[in-house]
Amino acid sequence: MKLNSDKDIIEDPENIEVLTEKVLSILRKYEDESTDQPRIYFSGEVDSNQTKFEKQSNKLKIGVIGKSKIAARALLRLLRMHVDHNPLFDFDIKMMIEEEMEINYKNLIKMLGDQENDYGRDYDLSQPLTVEYVDGSLLTRNISDVNIWTLTRADKELDIRI
Repeated sequence: MKLNSDKDIIEDPENIEVLTEKVLSILRKYEDESTDQPRIYFSGEVDSNQTKFEKQSNKLKIGVIGKSKIAARALLRLLRMHVDHNPLFDFDIKMMIEEEMEINYKNLIKMLGDQENDYGRDYDLSQPLTVEYVDGSLLTRNISDVNIWTLTRADKELDIRI
């Protein structure tokens, strides 16, 4: 029996469950190895054509708590796909191929996290969650009012679809 390579697993949509489990396992490793204090992470968009996830994240209604910035940003990406009912990894793997990146887990996780950097923001858990919008208005939200995702929750609730 021939074992699939990481590249084969990543590129084949039939392996979505194996791929998701492996990615979450690597993200857990990043979290476990991080010595940073936990922070809460958000990511949205500023355009007028916002998805459900972008609207919620822009209003600090949904976010990710994590110690590792890499893991938290990648989890935000997975959460975006889950909330917006998009196939997991599809866009990111296509981007890796287009950019001629080596197809491996490290690069996939980097691509996932990088997609959330442009509009991403994070907060110390002991500080108020406040965002200033382009028009100058402020929004402050209590952390207890945020739909918080962690890797543990993602393991249980992430909707895996092709």
